[in-house]
Amino acid sequence: MESFITEIKRLREEKGITLEDISKKTRISINYLERIEKGDLEFLPYQYVKGFFKAYAKCIGISVQEVEEKVEELGKAKKKAEEEEKEQKEEEIKLYSEKSAKLKEVKKKIYISAVLVILIGIIIYVGSAVKPDKREIRALDEETFKSIKIAEDKSISEKIPKALEQRKPFQLEVLANEETWVRFIIDKNETKEYILTTGNRLKFEAYDMIEMRIGKTRGLSLFLNGKDLGILGPANTLVWELIHTSEGIKSKELRR
Repeated sequence: MESFITEIKRLREEKGITLEDISKKTRISINYLERIEKGDLEFLPYQYVKGFFKAYAKCIGISVQEVEEKVEELGKAKKKAEEEEKEQKEEEIKLYSEKSAKLKEVKKKIYISAVLVILIGIIIYVGSAVKPDKREIRALDEETFKSIKIAEDKSISEKIPKALEQRKPFQLEVLANEETWVRFIIDKNETKEYILTTGNRLKFEAYDMIEMRIGKTRGLSLFLNGKDLGILGPANTLVWELIHTSEGIKSKELRR
């Protein structure tokens, strides 16, 4: 395809036809024509590119049928590449979901084990620190016995919150409303990049922040810890950069 594009550009120049001439006849932007001659065919949907090639061919006097055949080859190759990429992304999403579920289960087991160890330690400590002689307990009146129990309970209640204090992650879920590109940087450590299609869902966990770069703001709906953040910009917005924390969106910046 690259050699074909080089050939038609050479033919145009030999005939003395400028891109301005073609733009005036076809009303196709010169910028689009320049990108076509550079072999950059990913900037518009396939049907538009095919139409531009046909109009270009007519203007420089080459076979429209030959151009259509070349563009058809390109279309098939592009479609195959997109399907393979889609399958790869879906497999990555599946593997990530399975990995997240396993990691969540492991964290849960570790948390439960830690709580049990801490509780056992507290019970042993309290039991060794407050262990009066049985005969002494029998000799205590009811009020004194109650005061000892209250002191014990208070001692335990003061220790448990400190022992169980742990850092908890926040969750960000995205739902694709249409096909769009998105990149995530989780806690400035792990980077994930996807092209999502309509209906795709992703869920991420982070402790500090999740940085996002979105191809189309209307392409995604966002949910922070289950709260619907909605669509973050007007329909014509191209790219947004956002930083999420457990308290909400920390910053939001338009990129063009």
